[in-house]
Amino acid sequence: MSDQSDPTRPKAPPSPRRSFPSGNSSLLAVFILGFIAVWMLSGEIVVGGSDTDKVSPIAGQENNDRSQDSSIGADSIASDHTISQKDQAAAKTKKLFAVRAKLFTSRPRREVLHIRARSKADVSVEVRAETSGRVIKILGHKGDLVKQGKVLCKLDEGARQATLSQATARLEQTKSDYLAAAKLSKRGFSAKLNVNAKKAAYNGAMASLKKARIDLDYTSIRAPFTGIIEERSAKVGDFLSVLMAGKTCAKLVKLHPLLIVGDVSERNITKLTVGQNGRAELVTGEKVHGRIRFISPSAKVETRTFRVELEVDNKNLKMKNGVTSDIYVPLKTTIGHQISPAYLTLNDNGEVGVRSIGEGDIVKFLPVKILEQGKTGLWVSGLPKKIVIITTGNDYVVEGQKVQVVMDKQASLNQSSNDVQIHGASKHERS
Repeated sequence: MSDQSDPTRPKAPPSPRRSFPSGNSSLLAVFILGFIAVWMLSGEIVVGGSDTDKVSPIAGQENNDRSQDSSIGADSIASDHTISQKDQAAAKTKKLFAVRAKLFTSRPRREVLHIRARSKADVSVEVRAETSGRVIKILGHKGDLVKQGKVLCKLDEGARQATLSQATARLEQTKSDYLAAAKLSKRGFSAKLNVNAKKAAYNGAMASLKKARIDLDYTSIRAPFTGIIEERSAKVGDFLSVLMAGKTCAKLVKLHPLLIVGDVSERNITKLTVGQNGRAELVTGEKVHGRIRFISPSAKVETRTFRVELEVDNKNLKMKNGVTSDIYVPLKTTIGHQISPAYLTLNDNGEVGVRSIGEGDIVKFLPVKILEQGKTGLWVSGLPKKIVIITTGNDYVVEGQKVQVVMDKQASLNQSSNDVQIHGASKHERS
């Protein structure tokens, strides 16, 4: 039945679709399939109607990666054949750690023992009275040079002169009595016992006279040696006595010869002997030579050091007492290297040494023994005659490591092996 036969059914709105002729349906299907095939083969898709934005599928990307890898591999194989041996060595060298190094050569060195010291007067005494008396005269002033035997203080003689006269008279009397008794004894008129008594009296008189003379001479207080008056304690009118402690006439110092006194550690004391030559430098500028006069047989309990005295000439008395000084005693000649303290390092065992360059630019650690810290460098021993020491970068490499070595110029500290370095010596002494 047609739609028009049912008047009660509402009419449907007209369809917006356009109908295609049946003959064209097969052509449209072929066109669509062809478009899909071309799209899949091209690997591209048009997004948003724009042909400028393209997305590569995963399959295409993998194909491109494989083609690029094969291309790179081919180029790498070709380049390996073209790189020379020199370029390969340079490429390996770039990977090594670079250090700086210097060549050092050992040379003779005169070992010198350096002792901190001070100048000291050979003798320093306080001149005291040997008898009692009041000071009536002062001779000489502080700082004066006085000869041995010169009077420094004069005491009042008092009754000493009378005592001397009395002792002289008694001696004459006892002498006559003894001679007379001796003559009578020879003739048999005097007993032997009487002669002995007279002789004893005579001897006693001589002793009394000598004592009186000495007591009188003690009133003149004299210099016991040639020296300089350092202090003047007594004044005119002071009473001096043997029993009065602390009361002196003057203080006298002997500056010739002069002593340079220092303390030596127990480690170095065995290197010194009495009579050994040495030299001294005072802070006041004097430089003198002398010999070791005394080495203490016992160490100081507090410091474990030994007292050493170097005796030097001071006839002109130019050098003073108590001046800071340095003693230099030359010892045996040794062979060593003079390097900077910055080149020292420690190994894993805590040993002090240097890192050097061995065969094939391999790092080696060599322990050293420190001989002396000088003004121009550190003296060490235990190294071969010629050695290349790492100067920069030694703390960043280890033993057995291969490194790139950059050599510096010859170290300024490294002189001719024929030179003998004497620490603290002047040019004249070195020559």
